[in-house]
Amino acid sequence: MIREKINIEYTLRQFESILRINTSVADLREQVKLSRKLIEESIYEVIPEGKTIYDLEGHDKTDAFLGSLTDCIKNFSLIVCIEAYDLNFSQTLKSVNYLGGSELQLTNSFKVLSKKDLQPRRASFFEDILKAFSLIKTCELRRIVCIMAVLENIGMLDAVAVMAHHIVLGSHT
Repeated sequence: MIREKINIEYTLRQFESILRINTSVADLREQVKLSRKLIEESIYEVIPEGKTIYDLEGHDKTDAFLGSLTDCIKNFSLIVCIEAYDLNFSQTLKSVNYLGGSELQLTNSFKVLSKKDLQPRRASFFEDILKAFSLIKTCELRRIVCIMAVLENIGMLDAVAVMAHHIVLGSHT
């Protein structure tokens, strides 16, 4: 079966490797800055303020970077579909006790991240989510949020939406 050929742990490690995420960095906001710097060094390009990684397409290093990330996103999307089919999500907001807040409020925050038409509202709470998840030592959900934050920082909002959708789906089971 397909589910035996793919797993969340391997996919998260791939993301962390490609995005240069050091899981020992406690503060996710600092991790985002560090990852962006390391990504820019690895592709030999600085992502200008107000631009995204997509604006740098056409350079060999950037295209290879985007290709690797696309493969990770495909794998993650497949995991989301399989977990939705099984109604068995590996991590949910319940597993982090809704960060001590309201289930509805936190779920709605991730819904905003998963929908393009709600994009203008996303900046208002993403910083708070990062602060809250920085207090959690280690779990898959923290790793997913860290990956989402780095992807958000380099402008891959479509990839962030896929990951946010996974969290939203998991909160309804």
